[in-house]
Amino acid sequence: MVSTLIGSGVIQWSGMKTVGEDCDFEDLPYLIVIFQILVPMVIGIPAVFSIPNVLQTEHLIDWKKEGWYDDARADDEPETTTDRLNEDNEDNDDGFAEDSRLEPHLL
Repeated sequence: MVSTLIGSGVIQWSGMKTVGEDCDFEDLPYLIVIFQILVPMVIGIPAVFSIPNVLQTEHLIDWKKEGWYDDARADDEPETTTDRLNEDNEDNDDGFAEDSRLEPHLL
């Protein structure tokens, strides 16, 4: 919906006539070059530099090094979700081993 409104505004701004017998699409090639080629390049090329240079499986933040959350945590609360799951499953002896391929933040 927003793109339709922006497109209508651009067509009006360019002075094209799209209805009636005196239709004028003279500026259409310029609009196509600007909004289909140049605008995506102006947005896309700088956006590449905002992508971190790490694998998707790597952590972006070293939580142990940062340590900003340590003060808010109670002493009796488990440190991580993995610890919490391990505490919950200590008496669960169903014979299934934890999958070592899973990252701790996925548990």
